[in-house]
Amino acid sequence: METPTIRDSLVGALLLAASAERQRRFHADVPIADATAEVFCVWDDFYLPGSPSFDQHFSSDELHALAAFDEVSAKIAKRLPDDLSLADFQARPEWREHAEAARRALVALGSAADGAEGHLESNPTRSADAHGRSELWRLSLVAAVQFVLAAFQTMLAVTTPTASLRILALCVAAAAVVVGVMTLLTIRRALVAAPRADGSSGRSSAC
Repeated sequence: METPTIRDSLVGALLLAASAERQRRFHADVPIADATAEVFCVWDDFYLPGSPSFDQHFSSDELHALAAFDEVSAKIAKRLPDDLSLADFQARPEWREHAEAARRALVALGSAADGAEGHLESNPTRSADAHGRSELWRLSLVAAVQFVLAAFQTMLAVTTPTASLRILALCVAAAAVVVGVMTLLTIRRALVAAPRADGSSGRSSAC
């Protein structure tokens, strides 16, 4: 299983921002997430310019295109109200402006390879689909087991009369919660990178 590169992740974030259908699918896969905010948050997670480890993956023209999209995205994020549903966001003119900016960035990135948007569609980001649904189900099961373990250890700590055992149970519970949260974050990043359709949008302030 290949690990997504920084370039893969940025393309995945742009694909999500550029496609209403991709956003709806993301929201369906992760209904507890604020889908509108997640589009902006995912971009912020991966767009980290200025370091050699980031810049080496892009040409100067591509970096300029990414910076142009980031500027548009930041301005739009400031104009959006909090708690904006995905459907309401997609009905606003800001959504179209954001999606069009993402598509321009995608074209710039695609031109460095084969010079066509079709190249972007035929070379999707490593993601939920790339890793396979089975992998996402496995990660979901791991997260669920960790949270159940945390709950069990917490109950054990409450009912255990020995102080040392209570401390041990609480430590195990805390470790299980950490592993569970990290697993959920891994699932979120995998889903977001998925090029299953086409999508867009969210507010950085909610990241």
